[in-house]
Amino acid sequence: MDYFRFKCKDAVFLVVSDDMQWCRENIDASKGDVYYVGHGDIDDPIHDFALLANCNHSIYCVGSFAIWASYFAGGETVALADFQRSDRFF
Repeated sequence: MDYFRFKCKDAVFLVVSDDMQWCRENIDASKGDVYYVGHGDIDDPIHDFALLANCNHSIYCVGSFAIWASYFAGGETVALADFQRSDRFF
């Protein structure tokens, strides 16, 4: 997030996830530029996908949902490197 804060004046971050509670507990929103807008409804993801696809840039950790949304958004994409869930083997 600091990368985009430096690069893009007045950057705003829209958080979308299927685990919004985790995001609220772990993403630092103290600078006032983070908004938790995701519905987190895995049975009806179109709202979240549309929000992400209309962003200027993307930050994501893992998942085809985020990859496709960032593809449609265009702009720069920052992906978390070497991310692996402890319960999965890659």
